[in-house]
Amino acid sequence: MMIFAYHEISRARDPIIPVSIFGTPTAIANFIGVTVHGLILWCVLYYLPFYFEAVKGYTPILAGTALLPLTFTLCPSAITIGLLITRWGCYRWAVVLGSLLACLGSGLLCIINAHTSVAGWVCLMLVPGLGLGSLFPALIYAIQASAEPRQLAMAVAMCSFFRSLGQAIGIAIGGVIFQNSMHSNLMKYPAHASHADDYSKNVILLVEALRKMPESATTDDLKTAYSDSLRIVWAVCCALAGISALLSLLTKDYTLTAGESVQEDVGDTIKTATQVK
Repeated sequence: MMIFAYHEISRARDPIIPVSIFGTPTAIANFIGVTVHGLILWCVLYYLPFYFEAVKGYTPILAGTALLPLTFTLCPSAITIGLLITRWGCYRWAVVLGSLLACLGSGLLCIINAHTSVAGWVCLMLVPGLGLGSLFPALIYAIQASAEPRQLAMAVAMCSFFRSLGQAIGIAIGGVIFQNSMHSNLMKYPAHASHADDYSKNVILLVEALRKMPESATTDDLKTAYSDSLRIVWAVCCALAGISALLSLLTKDYTLTAGESVQEDVGDTIKTATQVK
């Protein structure tokens, strides 16, 4: 990616990705925000089911159902924020609010432990769902509005690219943090120290091992180590969301008529081409 970026900036006569789409603080801040958004979203969607399976003992179907408090709030909040931005003609407030809620929600996930009740984790998952859902339309609006009309399509494409990049990085970073934290936590318990390497390297193996273990103090220690390790993942997500929230303050409200200008230009071109024909 670094070599490609260097080539596009310094060598290419007709760049595939125009550098000018990153020419404003609004664009840079929100491209970073899109990356962090994808990172946090997929960290949560990927690692929370493991918590429910390993710590709570849920089946895979129940673990997926347990994500409903998060996924149920994503779509309604995204739709609502999109409608409000369209109605009011400004998006900066939505970017800032969504970033703050994502930061707060990631922090609230750190409260979840091995003994959290159903009502507890349901309520704690609502806030990150609202924040992450709000950012879906808000970030896209900000990136579109900051781009020149002729570069609108490229700006939207780069928005999808950076979100996908964040998703890939999120799974990788979350895995490394969890494995290292799990190894450290297991070493604190003499009964599990000998299995620290195996359990920390293979999450699925650990889930299966917990399913076969009878309920005991040793099993509780293993579940506690698991939930404590995930807490570090949520803490890192919270820190990244905090940085994104600070950068969101750089967002500037541009006019939201860029898309209409493009449509008018395309319409005029088609009209002219028809007349010539």
